[in-house]
Amino acid sequence: MLFCMTLVEKTAETIQQFENVLLGVKYHHSQTYITLPLAREAADFAGGMLMAEAYGAPIPHLLEYLNPDDILTHTFPPSFRCPLFDHRGKVFSAVWEAV
Repeated sequence: MLFCMTLVEKTAETIQQFENVLLGVKYHHSQTYITLPLAREAADFAGGMLMAEAYGAPIPHLLEYLNPDDILTHTFPPSFRCPLFDHRGKVFSAVWEAV
């Protein structure tokens, strides 16, 4: 836990130190999703945005961590990434709610 807080604090400090260049934190796909809440926390702590890749985590799960000014990227990728659609081919309701 201490390591995670130090990581969040250091990330936020770096964003604040280079605020003329850095806008926030990018969540890169992860098998365990453990870094997603940490990325959200660091972005909030720094007053920046969160950009999340639609890869590895289902899009509805990612949207739970995004705020209105955040970015969801790679939403129209090859099939090995997570799609915008459910098993019936319908856009996830969470996507419509986010829009």
